[in-house]
Amino acid sequence: MKRMAGFLVFLLLVLVVLAGFLFTLNNDTPATLWFGRNFGPYSLGLWVLGAFVSGAVLGLVAGYGLWSKLRLRLEMRRLRRELEDERRSAQQLRDRLVSADPDHSDGQPGA
Repeated sequence: MKRMAGFLVFLLLVLVVLAGFLFTLNNDTPATLWFGRNFGPYSLGLWVLGAFVSGAVLGLVAGYGLWSKLRLRLEMRRLRRELEDERRSAQQLRDRLVSADPDHSDGQPGA
């Protein structure tokens, strides 16, 4: 199943690259962009494809950082709850031990 999913991802990637290549070939109108200075003229398809690729890369980089932080935050929350439950359970056991031992009325179990 994992192999099939990998193949489908690869096939999708090939289709996206092919579509980008065809888009670039069919949109060859020269365009100049200005980002503080003039860049170009390059084909309009190349500009759009470049924007798509840079946005995808930035999205992956930003998304990976956010997802990993979110995953770690959820794991910390789960572990804190588990620790609190274990502390409560230990306290209940201590309380039972103290109440079950009639020889020690000072609250300290055992001697």
